[in-house]
Amino acid sequence: MDKVLLINQAVDLFFKRNPALDVALPKDLMPLCVELDLFSEEEAVNGWPLRHTLSEIDLAGSIDRIPSMKPVRKDKNTYWFFVRQKTPSVV
Repeated sequence: MDKVLLINQAVDLFFKRNPALDVALPKDLMPLCVELDLFSEEEAVNGWPLRHTLSEIDLAGSIDRIPSMKPVRKDKNTYWFFVRQKTPSVV
């Protein structure tokens, strides 16, 4: 399966399981990424594999395929944040 789809699935699951949180870091999503077989348990160290994958997706110009992704770009590094998508209220 496409890595972007698995990341989006992990983000959705994270926010469903953690309704009180509105922001997540890559290290927060690592257990779900392992659960979804995106990474192995041995790879799951402090979110590094997910940050590396996000960098690859960004270099390919596809980071916009992860709608919850809010990168903060600095001179040397990019800080990756996942933000809960607000659902429009129905009136």
